[in-house]
Amino acid sequence: MSGGSAFAATNLYSYKGANFSRDTNGTSVMACDREADSRAVHADYKRLGSGTTQIIKDDDLSAVGTCAGTGTSTTYPITQHRIVVEIPVLPDEHGPWRYPS
Repeated sequence: MSGGSAFAATNLYSYKGANFSRDTNGTSVMACDREADSRAVHADYKRLGSGTTQIIKDDDLSAVGTCAGTGTSTTYPITQHRIVVEIPVLPDEHGPWRYPS
């Protein structure tokens, strides 16, 4: 009998300032702009079976508003995601990669 417990690490947040990305049970990702700074945000993410980085963008430029989200897939779950603050002319700012399992 094993002494460890098995659990999935999901519903993980990646923050940059007040902005964040979050996975939902590892099946979808949302990007949330929570700063009224006229900068859009997006979440970089990858799904199982794809090496391609995809994005979901929340460009409402508002501290109060809804988040943008991907569709849900249990067949191709999210393997990693991070928040990105889009800064014109300068390099974008990135939150840390999160790895749902």
